[in-house]
Amino acid sequence: MAFLMILLLLCLIRVPRIEHRKLHLVCKRWNQLLSENLFYSLRKCHGMAEEWIYVITRNDERISWHAFDPIYQRWKTLTPVPWEFSEAYVFGCEVLSGYRLYLFGGMNSVREPMRSVMWPSCGCSRSTQMVNFALSTTI
Repeated sequence: MAFLMILLLLCLIRVPRIEHRKLHLVCKRWNQLLSENLFYSLRKCHGMAEEWIYVITRNDERISWHAFDPIYQRWKTLTPVPWEFSEAYVFGCEVLSGYRLYLFGGMNSVREPMRSVMWPSCGCSRSTQMVNFALSTTI
């Protein structure tokens, strides 16, 4: 069984990143495999990692994010930005682990500090995760 899982991973890491969302839909096990750090670590280790360009835009007072795949010359609209960030001002963003785009900090539409960090899963799927942090009053 372990041999089959290794063989499956070695096949899946060769699939272009632009197609990963489709792979997430195959079954729960594939979705879990593709969401783990091991999958992206193996892609990087075997020279299969692909660099994307992330763009955050504001249109009609709403924020959206997109990714550009320079290999296939295709734009991909990422999961909708949750309402907590959709009207945010001056927030930060960062790509960590080579595959996860984070939005954090900033101010909401009434200029209050935001306490959330959110990210779309793997930059390819349609789910979003968010963590809320309490603001510390001590320095």
